[in-house]
Amino acid sequence: GVAGGACGGWLAWALLGSLRWLHPPYWVRTAHAGAGIIVAASAAAALAAGVIASLAPAWRTTRRPVTEALNAGGAVTAGGPERLRGRLVAAELAMALVLAVSAGVLIRTVAELTSQPLGFNASHVFTTGFGVPFNPRAPTAGQRFYQSVLLRVRSLPGVKAAALTGGLPFDGYAFVPMTLRAQVVDTVVNYVTPGYFSTLGITILRGRGFGPEDRSGMPDVVIVNRTMAKEFWPGGNPLGRQFTTKLKFAPGPFTVVGVAGDAQVAAYGWKVRPEMYFSEAQVPRAGLRLVLKTAGDPAAMLRPVRAAAASVDRDIPLVDPQPLSTILINSITRQRFLMKLLAIAAGLGLLLAMVGVYGAVGTWTAERTREVGVRMALGADRGAVLGLVLGCAARWAAAGAVIGVGGAWLATWVLRAYLFGVKPGDPVTLAVSAALLVAAALAAAWLPARRAAGIAPAAALRRE
Repeated sequence: GVAGGACGGWLAWALLGSLRWLHPPYWVRTAHAGAGIIVAASAAAALAAGVIASLAPAWRTTRRPVTEALNAGGAVTAGGPERLRGRLVAAELAMALVLAVSAGVLIRTVAELTSQPLGFNASHVFTTGFGVPFNPRAPTAGQRFYQSVLLRVRSLPGVKAAALTGGLPFDGYAFVPMTLRAQVVDTVVNYVTPGYFSTLGITILRGRGFGPEDRSGMPDVVIVNRTMAKEFWPGGNPLGRQFTTKLKFAPGPFTVVGVAGDAQVAAYGWKVRPEMYFSEAQVPRAGLRLVLKTAGDPAAMLRPVRAAAASVDRDIPLVDPQPLSTILINSITRQRFLMKLLAIAAGLGLLLAMVGVYGAVGTWTAERTREVGVRMALGADRGAVLGLVLGCAARWAAAGAVIGVGGAWLATWVLRAYLFGVKPGDPVTLAVSAALLVAAALAAAWLPARRAAGIAPAAALRRE
């Protein structure tokens, strides 16, 4: 117990640094400072568990009369120790099932989230912001810088398309209150340059996208998404419709010239909201981001884009440069981290449960060597002995599965805030995890069962 607790504490401390490979969320990284206390407490708990687990056998041994032990010889009768051992193994299997089900529902959650249609293509897309100083008296003073960088980036090798945008999917967006049939509807608003829709692979369903003609001094135009077209003009043609906004810098009226496909801008699994796109040349804004479609690895565009920006103004740095796919992955950091952590814990729990089953079944067969010998002497074949031993392991596994179902439902209920597309206590996940648990228990019991089936009857009887 002491050695195990000490080794476990040392191993836990050594593996803390590897948490970064699991890409933990911010709150886990900040909690790393107090990890030493947690590791020490865990090691102390392991030591206490080892001491407590040894008390019952020690007490039972001291209470057993010497004459009874001498008369029993090598035989061990079934009873209290066997029942206690079976219950402990069943509890161990139940805890392994709880971890397996918890990991399973999170694996299904991540799979459900990442399979949701996004309405845009984040593959091979690189994005970055710029540290353009903000001047409240001239909020659009950086437009020359943005346009100059955009022209240079478009001429870089490997760049298929590039554009500027006021907001990115999964990375911040703005709402504008719009009045719809006497009700105020929060509408997502974005400011983009020509080429934005082709860069992100957003389909123009009707009308057209923005072009060089949509500039200052020309009639103000807007592109709406399909959801906005359906909600604001149900059953009608939105093209050519006009509306005004309550934005001081963009009151309108704006004429709808195109309908774009719905693009998920908030997060995986969220309901798509009405969205409208303004031409950035007509409604210039500060704090724009560059998006570009590449032929190769988007991360490789960091240095060329930095050089292009420095050629315009070397005092303006890049802000948060990264592939768009990274933004998508980071949006489900909590689910992915918990999924990986619980999957590792479930794997270790299942391994420990298999070790426990192996030891318990080995002890069970050793205590029944004479019984096995008698059975085989009376005509029982190897298959019957295998069935006897594996049946014992199966009973323990079934008991663990029954106990673990309740614990698994409670654990997944606690995780409900992280779930999507799967309910707490998902029956499919429970069934698969329980089947895996029983299979693992039978696999762990296979070697002791084979040894028991290979016992020679005469040798077994002589041992007693």
